[in-house]
Amino acid sequence: MSRDEELAGAAVQPRRTNSSEKKRQRDNMLNTIRSKFGSKNTTSMNTKQSNVPHPQQNYTPSTRRPASAISNPFKSSNDAPPAYSPAPNAAPMVQPPTATFTPPANQSAAADDPYAFLDIFDTVFLIDDSGSMAGSRWREAARAIETITPICTAHDADGIDLYFLNHPDHPSHHNVTRSAAVRDIFSTVHPRAGTPTGQRLNQILKPYLRRYEAAPETTKPMNIICITDGEPSDDVESPLIAAAKKLDKLEASAWQVVG
Repeated sequence: MSRDEELAGAAVQPRRTNSSEKKRQRDNMLNTIRSKFGSKNTTSMNTKQSNVPHPQQNYTPSTRRPASAISNPFKSSNDAPPAYSPAPNAAPMVQPPTATFTPPANQSAAADDPYAFLDIFDTVFLIDDSGSMAGSRWREAARAIETITPICTAHDADGIDLYFLNHPDHPSHHNVTRSAAVRDIFSTVHPRAGTPTGQRLNQILKPYLRRYEAAPETTKPMNIICITDGEPSDDVESPLIAAAKKLDKLEASAWQVVG
């Protein structure tokens, strides 16, 4: 091939560039595009973000509300509340009436008297005058009844009745109101024989039950006090049961006869 043909062929073929040159040109073009659009978008995004407030941008931490100065009207727990001042047009306060109760004199005295129950009874003493009561026991029994007599008569104006297990009954032994009378009676009775307590109770209860049956409204209950130093020598239970049945039949109170 002549030289002219070589030159002509070179003129027709396009100029070849190597791969490194192409890469450099592509990078330059991308950089140019980035420089034109990248800064604008970045500025726009920053502007948008700056316009949107951050959720915690204006956040202020919560603080405990201070206690009110007037939450407690008193300076301390020992201070008294302020005095009450009624309104000018308030109705006048009316004090409620106060009721006072004064018990009757006899009721008040009864509450303080342990022997007040004797008011409703006829008091009867059944005294063991068996042989075993001789000597000091007899004197002790006499002193005991002498001491009790004023107490009984203070509640029973008609006095006390004295019965002995062995000594015969006598009118002077009834309606005794003085301690001296008790002493005189004991001086005339001498302990002897046995202890027939049941028999003597029966002799006391039968006449009483007849009086109650005839006049239940006016017959006072009877309080029997037995003074003895030993076991009875006869049946005591039978006369008591018989008297209780009779009182039940007459619909007497449960305390009509006590002992």
